[in-house]
Amino acid sequence: MRFCLFCAALLCALPCFAAPSCDVRVPTETLPVGEVRLAYQSIGRPDDPAVLLLMVLALLILGTFMDMAPLIIISTPIFLPVARAYGVDPVHFGVIAVVNCMIGLITPPYGILLFVVNGTTGIPIKDIVREG
Repeated sequence: MRFCLFCAALLCALPCFAAPSCDVRVPTETLPVGEVRLAYQSIGRPDDPAVLLLMVLALLILGTFMDMAPLIIISTPIFLPVARAYGVDPVHFGVIAVVNCMIGLITPPYGILLFVVNGTTGIPIKDIVREG
């Protein structure tokens, strides 16, 4: 019993230790303004749906291997400025990110939510996957 409580406490505490190390900041005074403007112009127009599609695919692929909390903490500082630059509302981006992370959590090979449903209901994983 003590071992199970220790493992549960350790697993719950890991994202708390990972969060401070995921701070991605770029000092704005070192950014060359002309090069950044040129990069935005060469990528495409501000309402380009391909950029949002690439972010969705990246979140889906990363969601199959990572838990949701660290993935949101790591990917939001990277993807949110790009989404804002392309005219995506931050609330819309947040909803897209959370939904894609949840889809990633039920997708194998990691599929942690499949094991959670298996443990709470007792239904075998093959039956859970077959019903979905």
